Amino acid sequence: MTAFDDLVAYYELLGRDEAIARLRQCIVTASDRYAATRGLFYSAPRPYLLLVRSDFRWTKEGPY
Repeated sequence: MTAFDDLVAYYELLGRDEAIARLRQCIVTASDRYAATRGLFYSAPRPYLLLVRSDFRWTKEGPY
């Protein structure tokens, strides 16, 4: 199970269907930005500099 799956399961337990829909929309929007290579992309979020070594890219989309 992924972190996304865990978060969706948590929201399901709370009956937060709207939160699940918003989370999914943020992921779609961020994925579209990456595909179009638009917007600001950082090598890692500032507190997680170890992600730089793994070549992760980081962006903020909506509240997530």
